Amino acid sequence: MFRTTTFAAAVLISAALVPLQSQSATATATAVTVAVTSSSNPSVYAAPLSFTVTVASAVAGAPVATGTVSASLPGSYLLGSGALDATGRAVIAVPQSPGLFASTPLGLGAGSNTITFSYSGDTHYAQSQSTFTQFIDKANTTTTTALAGNVQPLQLTATVSIDEPSANTAGFSLPAIVPGSTPSGSVQFFNGTTLLGTATLAPSGLFTATASLAVAVTPASLTAIYSGDANYNGSTSVSNSNSGTFTATMAVSSSANPAYFADPVTLAI
Repeated sequence: MFRTTTFAAAVLISAALVPLQSQSATATATAVTVAVTSSSNPSVYAAPLSFTVTVASAVAGAPVATGTVSASLPGSYLLGSGALDATGRAVIAVPQSPGLFASTPLGLGAGSNTITFSYSGDTHYAQSQSTFTQFIDKANTTTTTALAGNVQPLQLTATVSIDEPSANTAGFSLPAIVPGSTPSGSVQFFNGTTLLGTATLAPSGLFTATASLAVAVTPASLTAIYSGDANYNGSTSVSNSNSGTFTATMAVSSSANPAYFADPVTLAI
């Protein structure tokens, strides 16, 4: 009888210990870290950019994290999301211009961007977050000029576009022209060193904007200067020298045509 009682007590003690050990291991495994690396930091406005997010437990031998991670700007503006792979990693490609995500008003603009990376959690791990600072440099631009018309006023046009090496537009492009994606601001037109006037840029293509100005003189040396904006550096066009051979059209009218010999005739030009 004494042996049976002792054996039952041992069984009870053993059974009580097993769930306690299991609960302790599970509680420790809920702590995870969200580590982020950038493909380029700093990067350039409108250039391709991606983030590698790793979710891991500090406990050796703990299960690999599953679920999703997302990247967002302050105000809960979503930049992108991705599912963790078999190693607990996800790559999030983040467009640096707006439009690809409807909730993103300005994408990653030039300057310092604080991005929050959120882990959804799974059956083993709780939700977790971390922040990452991505620096974006302004993109370089190229400004070109054109002169149209053969009668005054002449139409001067300046086109400001992003430099291809900056944007790498062969591998990254916006699906449409959206506010903030093109150069903005104004362009000054000069005839030599004389200011002819200033015109405001309007979107005219992918990463491209155009400004036009009507002038009453034919510039001998046309130059356009773009001052830049929050995301684009300024640029100056190559001087466009004109030979002054633009043709002018004259309209002539006569007070009498035909007229009799020796009668007075008035010509209006």
